Amino acid sequence: MDQKQKVEGGLLGLLILVLFIGGYFWYTSTKIYVAPTLISAPAPIVNSAPVSDVVVNQSSQSTSTSALNLPTGFPNTIPVELSNIFESYNTEYRNAGYVQYTVGYTSQKTVVQKWKEYSDFMIKDGFQLKKEESVQAQGTLYGEKGGQELSVLVSVQNKQTTVHIMVVQKK
Repeated sequence: MDQKQKVEGGLLGLLILVLFIGGYFWYTSTKIYVAPTLISAPAPIVNSAPVSDVVVNQSSQSTSTSALNLPTGFPNTIPVELSNIFESYNTEYRNAGYVQYTVGYTSQKTVVQKWKEYSDFMIKDGFQLKKEESVQAQGTLYGEKGGQELSVLVSVQNKQTTVHIMVVQKK
């Protein structure tokens, strides 16, 4: 009887191990994670541009506050809370023929309020929103208008609403 119990115990252990491994592979193959992105320019253009063809201009601080100014050339119709800017620059890709403007700021409004503000603005301003990249639950918006692409990411960082805006404009 002792030998039979050892065999049954070994088989039971092996069965549990096989079920665990099979369950793990099933779980990992069915789980889908989509990270929000801000990239709107084609990656090969950015990655293949020689360094001499790329010019980055960091914005200076405002004289009246400690916040940064908007980057030179940033479209003035896009809403930004100017007193809370913590990131502001433009990058010119000369050979590719476009400029990327990047602005980041914090807000006292909620993520839902800021997402709605930018969604309403983009629709009113004539941007064609891309539904697969404009997801309120992820805080992302992406739209195109003429030679301009606008990406917005609204999130919470350090218990504060943060807005990242990227505009890619063809020259």
